[in-house]
Amino acid sequence: MEQQKPQAVNVGIDLGFKPRAWQQKCIDAREKYTVLVVHRRAGKTVLAAQTLFSYALNKPGHMYAYVMPELKQGRMVAWPVFKSILRKVQGVQIDASHKIDLARAYESDNSIRFNNGSEIKLLGSDNPDSIRGAKLAGVVMDEVAQMPREVWTEVIFPALLDSNGWALFIGTPKGINLFSELYERGNDPAFPNWKSMVFTVYETDALSPEQIAEYQAACSEEEFKREMLCDFTASTEDQLISIGDVVGSMERYREQGYKGELRPKDGENLILGVDVSRYGNDRSVIFMRCGLRAELVVMFTGKDTAQLADAVKKAYERYRPAAIYVDGTGVGGGVVDILRARRI
Repeated sequence: MEQQKPQAVNVGIDLGFKPRAWQQKCIDAREKYTVLVVHRRAGKTVLAAQTLFSYALNKPGHMYAYVMPELKQGRMVAWPVFKSILRKVQGVQIDASHKIDLARAYESDNSIRFNNGSEIKLLGSDNPDSIRGAKLAGVVMDEVAQMPREVWTEVIFPALLDSNGWALFIGTPKGINLFSELYERGNDPAFPNWKSMVFTVYETDALSPEQIAEYQAACSEEEFKREMLCDFTASTEDQLISIGDVVGSMERYREQGYKGELRPKDGENLILGVDVSRYGNDRSVIFMRCGLRAELVVMFTGKDTAQLADAVKKAYERYRPAAIYVDGTGVGGGVVDILRARRI
């Protein structure tokens, strides 16, 4: 099926939105899947909410979603914007003696329902079951860097397939994660239905020079690069290895053109590394290295320490590494204790 670029919609209702120049560029250049990287306080939430309202007004009987990392975060950030736009479509004069509400808000289930049968749902990626099984005509994913990858690949993307729906990803960089992965896809010619755009604090006119200078003076250089210059390679504060080093390693990997399962060469040892998480958005990883060559063995979410220790034991029995390094801080200590008890 030939993919159609999403078109700007207008049903003659003035939603009170006057796009800034950068917002209009985004509207004009959108593709089916659009990744929008914008600095803090630029107005990306307003742009995304206006987009959803325009489609809901124009496309009867369709379901749309606005997804944030947590529902309570969406209630605080996006819901007030929804309510502000909603006032523009209530009490609409349809003739000399009649006014109607084109949509109403339902606080009980965080939805805006339109009298044409369309609906906008406010959802949180912290409860993926609230999204699973829905048939979505369009979705906004806000602050994507804070969402697990599986929310997109296993829940939202399948929900868009039946209706050939569109997605708008918005946010500010926070290292290497789902957001950076989607951003790279939007720059890859192999994915013609994707588009990535970046707008730094110097391109939006959202903040005055004085406000920019005040923010820059109050934060670290890395924070300013990340939050205002939309730099994916700016490290986060709790990061042991800089993202610049990670990106450099990835480039060397590409230059070497390594493929296939790792096998030790003369003078090399095969090493396993284990990064332990338990629940939440973080993931446990078992990683294998020989010299300067490395590859991911397996990644887990939601496993307890005993289950992860079992997975490490299987990797040990398969690869027989010379050493296993486990991050033993916090919950990782339990994995270390279990492996030692099994004499691994």
